[in-house]
Amino acid sequence: MFVPSGRVRRVVHRDGDPLGARTPGEVALFGSWRVARPRVAAVAIAWRLFHRSPRRVAMLLDRARTSLRRRRGTDYSLGSWMNGAQVEWLRDALDALQPEAVLATIIFSAPPIDVLPASARHRVLFAEECFSDRHASFEAQGYRVQPPELGPVAEQRILEQWPLVVAIQREEAVRLAEIAPGTTVVTIAPTRTVRVADAAATIDGRVSFVGSGTTSNVDGLQWLLGEIWPLVLAAYPSATLAVYGSVCARVSCHRPEVTMHGEVRDLDDALGRAAVVTIPLRIGSGLKIKLVDAICLGKAAVTTEVGAQGLGHLVPAPFVCENDPAAFAKAVSDLLSDRALRNELEARTVGAASMFDAAHAYRPLDDYLDGRVDASGDNSGDRRGTTPT
Repeated sequence: MFVPSGRVRRVVHRDGDPLGARTPGEVALFGSWRVARPRVAAVAIAWRLFHRSPRRVAMLLDRARTSLRRRRGTDYSLGSWMNGAQVEWLRDALDALQPEAVLATIIFSAPPIDVLPASARHRVLFAEECFSDRHASFEAQGYRVQPPELGPVAEQRILEQWPLVVAIQREEAVRLAEIAPGTTVVTIAPTRTVRVADAAATIDGRVSFVGSGTTSNVDGLQWLLGEIWPLVLAAYPSATLAVYGSVCARVSCHRPEVTMHGEVRDLDDALGRAAVVTIPLRIGSGLKIKLVDAICLGKAAVTTEVGAQGLGHLVPAPFVCENDPAAFAKAVSDLLSDRALRNELEARTVGAASMFDAAHAYRPLDDYLDGRVDASGDNSGDRRGTTPT
């Protein structure tokens, strides 16, 4: 695995595989030992300390980091393209290996086609999401995004160099196929173990939100706290809100009924106590794993159209979808106060959760590998841009 970036998880680790993870100029190799160079080690240690810091300290650090990024004209970074040195490093590495197959994760790590050796007969790009749509989504809300320009044409140039593109959800697969009609797109949904929460553990009136510290989660939580939560309390005064994840280090709230838990060891157990799970996202693309988690835990959820991306085809929907703050708040308070309504929504999650079973999720890829979907996508059993229902 080749990693063209300066981010590593471990400063020092042992890897007996001589073809293990490498980064250009970022990791020194000493036999089977891999040691991050000083600058990379400093970044890794800083991130580790940030995640382990008390919430108040983490918030101060985040404010300083956010202020620095804004002075540089950036509110959110989608990713960064490989520079010339990284491309040449990758070219040399692939020439030495002469691989039969090359798999790239996201468009930013996809090398130019002339970098790949002739031996690479199989080329697969895991698109993860439609980045041009994500870019447009953030810009529409007034965020300054890096890279500053990333439209469908730029994404098409990358996608069409890869004969097979893997999407994470069916709606986005259709979109990617529209952008790059010269490639085949199949969908692999994330796999998730169904772990229906114990109903006895549910806390009456408990509402939850979970998210990392990415901008879309920060925006969504601020919207929830500022415009939705006061309306929920007006209708259901005993409601409480539990927030989980590193988003807690980026959003402050001093309401007595709101608890910022931060990162927890067992998220399933934490979410299992909620009567209602909220996914109040206004920007983004891809598939929201937080909604997948809610479905596989058998929890009633309220989300937006953005939060429901890729799952809008589920009928009956195992969640309530509302974009207006007042309608969103009413959906939450109705589910808190009406146990029968909540039971009905929870029952719908049973059938929906099956789509995240491995046998179901990987079926489109199996069909492609078995030859039932060829490079053109024009044959019986064609699943171009779709997943089985």
